[in-house]
Amino acid sequence: MRVLVTGATGFIGRWILPALVARDCEVVALTCRSSEAYCHGTKLTSGRVRWIVGDLLDHSTIASTVADANADTLVHTAWDTTPGTYWTSSKNLDWISASLKLFQAFQESGGRRIVVAGTSAEYEWGGNEDLVEGKSEQPNTLYGTAKDSLRRMVEQWASIHNLSWAWGRVFCPFGENERPERLIPKLIARLRTDEPMPFDSGSLIRDFISVQDLGDAFAALATSNVQGPINLASGQDTSIRDIVTVLAQHMGQIQNVQFGTLPDPHGQPQRIVADITRQTTELGWHPSATLKQRLIENCDWWMNEQINVKD
Repeated sequence: MRVLVTGATGFIGRWILPALVARDCEVVALTCRSSEAYCHGTKLTSGRVRWIVGDLLDHSTIASTVADANADTLVHTAWDTTPGTYWTSSKNLDWISASLKLFQAFQESGGRRIVVAGTSAEYEWGGNEDLVEGKSEQPNTLYGTAKDSLRRMVEQWASIHNLSWAWGRVFCPFGENERPERLIPKLIARLRTDEPMPFDSGSLIRDFISVQDLGDAFAALATSNVQGPINLASGQDTSIRDIVTVLAQHMGQIQNVQFGTLPDPHGQPQRIVADITRQTTELGWHPSATLKQRLIENCDWWMNEQINVKD
């Protein structure tokens, strides 16, 4: 099996590469900058990936890029996820268009299976029930609507062309090389100051998964026969308080955390957790480590990273 991975140097994509290599796939990794391939390309894959450079937002080069890859399976993770802007950015529309061009070029070149990174934002948030594929798919952001719209088009189009397809819905990934302004890197940076840390109640509940495990889940999905939307998640209720506590205890800073001294966030859904029945029964996949283990590993990575930056 030869697999083309888009967004291959991205937060999720870079972890899909070694997981595919471990499954004896031929991997072709697409990046828009050759410098990124040089910096990130061999760290996790020991040179067992062929890198190609191409810009999916340049529609004139998509067909030649796909032809160069000559893959039978496509794993598409490239999208704009700039913190603070991607929920409402018009780039979501650009990525719908680019993705459709990519899928069409892939099918015309003889590709047979498409796997796409979706999002939990395709669901309607706000209830207390686990989010189940095929139910409550009513996004309320431009980002979620863009992903959901693309998924609906792929579903109809793939049926017409007899293509195999799957749509892995991502919940709350964390891990190495995460943007530092996101929750867990910010918490680690604050805890490192060894100062009192006022905090809200931490009662919001989310479904966290290590990006390392998520990359493996996408590789499992790509090499399976599972079709349609499928949640890729831990399926665990984890409160923000739980996350803060694990990190603070590991760093020896739990005495500095002051839960309940700040107001709770306004307008945030109380609970976002996946139903992982399809993941466990049809895909037969589960994380290889506990959430606590992954949080501690990630904390140690960030501590070393920050030390190296200072040095």
